[in-house]
Amino acid sequence: MDATFAKSDRPENPVIGRFVVLWGLFFLISFGLGYPTLNRYDPRKLGPDWQSYYNTVTGQDSPDDIPFCFRVLVPYVAKPFYHLAKGRSRTWDPVCFGLLISNCLFSASAAFVIFKPGPSAVQEPASGSFRVVALSPEFRCG
Repeated sequence: MDATFAKSDRPENPVIGRFVVLWGLFFLISFGLGYPTLNRYDPRKLGPDWQSYYNTVTGQDSPDDIPFCFRVLVPYVAKPFYHLAKGRSRTWDPVCFGLLISNCLFSASAAFVIFKPGPSAVQEPASGSFRVVALSPEFRCG
């Protein structure tokens, strides 16, 4: 009797579980797209923005690095993940790992926000999926 009362007393909200799974799926997709930056090539050779982000995460940035010194959100979110990975990752670059996780957090959240209004706005679940797939090339992880 008490088990039935406890079960009915507990509110069940499967929607939150679906949201967590969906956001996690977007995160894993983003991580998979950015995985090559961890040990297959050095992204610092791609341009000055990568070098600036790398220096900001490691604390070697300079205020003369205009316009990149004003881009602080992604590198500062990456710093805790860099500190977690430093000394623990064998072949992965800890700075690239931190930047990848930071970018994946933002791209998964953006994909989730794009996907979420889809079914409620158009009443077709496929429309939200289409918008995420259509806009996903704009998100670069890593």
